[in-house]
Amino acid sequence: MFTNTSATIYIKRKTGEYLRTVLDAVFWNESQGTRYSQDGRHSQDGLFCAIPFSVKTEKTYALSKEWEQMNLEDAKKSWTLKPGDLIVKGDCPYMYGPESPISALTSQFDGVYAITSVQTADFGSEDMRHWEVSGK
Repeated sequence: MFTNTSATIYIKRKTGEYLRTVLDAVFWNESQGTRYSQDGRHSQDGLFCAIPFSVKTEKTYALSKEWEQMNLEDAKKSWTLKPGDLIVKGDCPYMYGPESPISALTSQFDGVYAITSVQTADFGSEDMRHWEVSGK
């Protein structure tokens, strides 16, 4: 699979805190646009990101429901993909914390998208298996 950048995901816990994971090589394709209608101008920005199953990271992938059930220490050693989480192009240095709310991430950095859907493409050769992430 062709990859063109790294990406950082901020995974939201049920407690409201976010855990950060950097993925070293993904395929990132973002589009920017505007739609006009009778009620005004609307952003049409969007993201398609393909993440190979073989992506390198210091953490282990877990299914989203399994990840949600983990205690904090285990969740910090794992990562997942689910709608509502945030994904940023590149190795984003932002660290969420009590003094650094997640709203600061979206105001300080470009290329921040809320994940709207995740599709598992687990067919074909091992080199082609990946997750397809859409964002807005």
